Amino acid sequence: FGGKDTVQFQVALNPTSPLWSGIYISGEANKTRKNVAKLFKEERAVCLQALRNIPSTYRINIHRSIKKQRSSEVVGEWDPATLKETDMDTITGYLSKPEHKLEVSKRFSKKEAIDAGIAIAGKFAETFEELLPLHNFLTGKGSNVTQPTGSTMEETIQNILEGKDE
Repeated sequence: FGGKDTVQFQVALNPTSPLWSGIYISGEANKTRKNVAKLFKEERAVCLQALRNIPSTYRINIHRSIKKQRSSEVVGEWDPATLKETDMDTITGYLSKPEHKLEVSKRFSKKEAIDAGIAIAGKFAETFEELLPLHNFLTGKGSNVTQPTGSTMEETIQNILEGKDE
């Protein structure tokens, strides 16, 4: 869903962290990362409310890239429900530096993913639907965007998985 210098919807599976799906802004997304940091600074109260509106099953994480190891470490993690104004300042400070990444995600344990089987695609779709208002806010698109085909994200993903054209 988009190039590197944008607010991305992403599903991630790697050996160092659990399976997750959500919104991601990479450290290489210089323009986007700086724009989001500026938005967080200038519209702190509105951004705080937008992040607090995320379901409590999500986490807001800031990662710092470790280039020599081609990995990253979590340097901050917040529950959206308990996010404070001072946390916004911390997040904004991290986003002002290119080695930091923003992730707003729902995590799935190995057991959850295995037990879900192919239905995990539906769980990813739910994540994207739940985070669409935040994505639209961060990208300046507003929050009342609907799928052009009238399909839900889950139906769209299922069609892609089944090889159906829309």
